[in-house]
Amino acid sequence: MLFEETPTRTTQSDVYALGMTMLEIFTGQVPYPERRLDVVVITAVIQGILPTRPSHLKDDEQGNLTWNLLLECWSREPSERPSARQVYGALESYTGKP
Repeated sequence: MLFEETPTRTTQSDVYALGMTMLEIFTGQVPYPERRLDVVVITAVIQGILPTRPSHLKDDEQGNLTWNLLLECWSREPSERPSARQVYGALESYTGKP
């Protein structure tokens, strides 16, 4: 998909992007901030290298649930990614807020 002339967008690719957007919201940084060139980021994604867990995402129940949700959004197998509705429901259950 990354090298297609016109990439195919799917709900699964949207969920992948949602996970990256949530990481950016949580950290205030773009994913892969240590990689400065787009081609280096693309190579990391193709190789299956995931962003590192932010240090401020606590190693507690809520932090682990949140990180695991992001990992599910980035699953290399698109059919294993949650739906946007499932992501919303998970976040709602973690925070207790609608």
